[in-house]
Amino acid sequence: MPVEAMAPTGTTTMEITVSKFELLRELTATQGVVERKTTIPILSNYLFEAAGDKLSLTATDLDLSLRTSCTAKVKKEGSCTIPARKLHDYVKLLPDAEITIKLLENHWVSIRCGRSNTKMVGMARSNFPTLPVFPTAGVVKIPGQVLRSMIAKTERRSHGAEAGIDHHGGDRRTPPIAHRASQREV
Repeated sequence: MPVEAMAPTGTTTMEITVSKFELLRELTATQGVVERKTTIPILSNYLFEAAGDKLSLTATDLDLSLRTSCTAKVKKEGSCTIPARKLHDYVKLLPDAEITIKLLENHWVSIRCGRSNTKMVGMARSNFPTLPVFPTAGVVKIPGQVLRSMIAKTERRSHGAEAGIDHHGGDRRTPPIAHRASQREV
């Protein structure tokens, strides 16, 4: 039976250059979201989306999602998925220089930095879950220092008699104050 030549399933549609420092900062920020052991393989991948002068990284475990971005020199706009842990571990080992990431055929990704060169196989971008769009109506912006101050002023008391513990051996079955709502006004 003759074997027919297979048509390529993907084309080169993304090519970027980004500093190791910026990329590693974003990869490290998203590591806690990526699934370690999952029955859905795409959840152990990052979604990379390059457009304009920005690289957006998305990670999700379907319960928690995180989208972050950094500046990049985008030669060709596009998107791809890359195995998260493998990429993070590899980027940590690279020299402090510019990293070029290029999408190849069949979801392969070429990663170059200095004399280092490797390829990793990703998955189809269409397999990555669509994240809900965060509503912008009614959003309140709070400066970081004000939020930090508000959190510091919201004290939780969860010890001794205030937590419903009777130190004479009994339990008064009252809810601890730590479970009561706290309120601060700005």
